Formats: sequence, C-alpha cells, structure tokens
Amino acid sequence: MKVTIEVVGRYIAIIGKKVFTMELSDGTTLRDLIRELEKRYGLKLELGTESAIFINGIPMEFKGGLNAKLNDLDRVLIVPAAFGG
Repeated sequence: MKVTIEVVGRYIAIIGKKVFTMELSDGTTLRDLIRELEKRYGLKLELGTESAIFINGIPMEFKGGLNAKLNDLDRVLIVPAAFGG
C-alpha cells in the first residue's frame, strides 16, 4: 500500500523533502511507520511533547494512537509542536 507522508518545520531538513510517498505492507501501524522513518532518515519523534501526528487530518489519538492501522492512500502529517504562528 502507498501512504503519503508530509513533514513540516525542522523535520524537512532531517528528511530532505516535505512530501513523499512510502510503500508499506498491509497491516502497517503508525508505530511501524515511525520506526521506519527513524531507520531510513534518523527522524526521532517525541510524541505529545515535541510532535503531533495527523492521519488524514485527524489527530492520531482519535485514530487509535500508535496502534492505528494505516490504509492505502492515507496521508500522514508530522508537525513539530513548536511549529505554527
């Protein structure tokens, strides 16, 4: 399945791009995705205190948290907590 990942703020510099697509196995959870981002790009996320994650525009907490199962064509947004205006 394909999932689109969007990062903002300082995460763009870490990953090297703002929006990209990843091919993931069926049944992949948000936790699995975060581990893969850490492995591929060295992205370290401190959830709740330093980062917020949205799945299709909905905060991850309302989608099952780290255990949320991702689906084909989902869009995951990762935002540093200090980002915004």
